[in-house]
Amino acid sequence: MWAACATHGLFTGDAANNLAGISRVIVSDTIPPFRLNKELPVWLDIISTTKLFASAIRKTHEDGGSISELLQG
Repeated sequence: MWAACATHGLFTGDAANNLAGISRVIVSDTIPPFRLNKELPVWLDIISTTKLFASAIRKTHEDGGSISELLQG
């Protein structure tokens, strides 16, 4: 079983065919996978970044703190 992870799932060019040997691809939802067919492939997992960005905004604007704590776990 092979897996691949990426921050932004651009899927440009012949990406879908190039990933044919990969059984799982994990990307964030920062860019919608609009270049893939309307029905997303079973091997694609999209992870939400909503809570992380909301926490970062809250931390910097309301608490006046650093976001480095959010990246520690």
